[in-house]
Amino acid sequence: MLGQTVQLTASTNYSDRRACVDAATTPCSAVTGQSGLNATSGSGATQVAGSYVTVYGYLFNAGSTGAATQIVATLVSVNDAPTTTTGVNFKVEGVVTALTTTGVSIGGLDVDLTGAVCRNRASTPPCANAFTVGQLVSAYSAAAPTLPATTLVASQARLRAKLMVETPGTIVELEGKVSSVDSAAARFVLRGISVDASALPVGSTLPGVGDEVRVLGTVAADGLSVSASSVVVKHVARSSTFGFEGDATAVVPGPVADTWVLTLLGKDVTVTAATRLADRSSRGHGPGHDDDRSGPSSSSGGESGKSGKSGNSAFNIATFQTYLAASPSQHLQVRTRVDAGGNLVALSVTILRASAVSSVSGVVDATPAPVISSTAGTPTTFSLNGLAVSADPQAIVMKRVTLAGAPLAAGDFVLVRGSFAAGTLTVAAPATPVKLNASNIVIDFGPPLNDDHDCF
Repeated sequence: MLGQTVQLTASTNYSDRRACVDAATTPCSAVTGQSGLNATSGSGATQVAGSYVTVYGYLFNAGSTGAATQIVATLVSVNDAPTTTTGVNFKVEGVVTALTTTGVSIGGLDVDLTGAVCRNRASTPPCANAFTVGQLVSAYSAAAPTLPATTLVASQARLRAKLMVETPGTIVELEGKVSSVDSAAARFVLRGISVDASALPVGSTLPGVGDEVRVLGTVAADGLSVSASSVVVKHVARSSTFGFEGDATAVVPGPVADTWVLTLLGKDVTVTAATRLADRSSRGHGPGHDDDRSGPSSSSGGESGKSGKSGNSAFNIATFQTYLAASPSQHLQVRTRVDAGGNLVALSVTILRASAVSSVSGVVDATPAPVISSTAGTPTTFSLNGLAVSADPQAIVMKRVTLAGAPLAAGDFVLVRGSFAAGTLTVAAPATPVKLNASNIVIDFGPPLNDDHDCF
């Protein structure tokens, strides 16, 4: 493309914005992969231009002397070819490989700068000596180059003051939302780049799809992936978080050191050294108060909670099982995320005062499909992360609007409070006349928004 070598990988995303994709008549199939792209064909008067695309990615060089720089594509956007000759319709960006009598060469493309305006930061030097070999330059043109594209007559060119090219072994930092996860291979895709997480410490969990993460790692030898040395989940995807409140029924050691498996409302939740722990059972505070010294748990004795009725030991990952067993209250509030393997991992565990009320919050499962009732006494049934819910329709409300038989649907974010027994969380009919209360209610917030609030 414009004389540049573009590497397409399994991590490359595709977007087709051509008018024909949504056309009512003579629609075309959207390009979703490499096979949908068309190369320039024919010659002379019968020549047909290939797909008009915009390529996003990063520059990669194998590091050897004279090695060609290529673009590793993270996104290929397909558009209708421009019909005007104004503005910027064609652009090439890359490392200057040679100086020519008319301008510069970028990869396999000669860029003619004789009629261009060249910019070097805040100055506009003559294009004849504006750039040097090895610099990163962007060149723009309104008119299409003659095919095959070996020369681009530029109207503008600009020096880019940023990292020019990635090479094997380069330490890089990436940040964004995870688009896919391969738990078997310990890999995930971030901004179109494949991240190898196999070298992370034992016990580390992969982020989930939609999680916003920061990755520190090194560019692999093939230039197509990054080997992660650190993965920090900045924000967990709202659709992958679930909150549970109820009595703990079991705590057993986890599969690796400094982990525990907690059973709550019939769900197994893994507690790790990164889980925030707090004991609020002897304080008169409800959820949301943080004056009890809660914080990330520690296996080295650092306090993550308070010393209370359970004795003088701090509530941390090392004492988790014994502290909870000695606590007068086994009633917990647990905020979790779903990891790449579909397992629940605790973000926080808080001991509350004893209560008969149980709760769950999160996104309604698509399977089994919700069964909606509008008849009092006939429950609406659905599930959240496999936890069955049975709710009288009179106890279901929409956010800000009270509706009998609210149109709850799969994918909605809901908060359920009721009583748990025999594997089902039940929300009974409210008192007559209808009088809702915070201990027996379903609140449907609709599809989750792109925010990151706690589940409770």
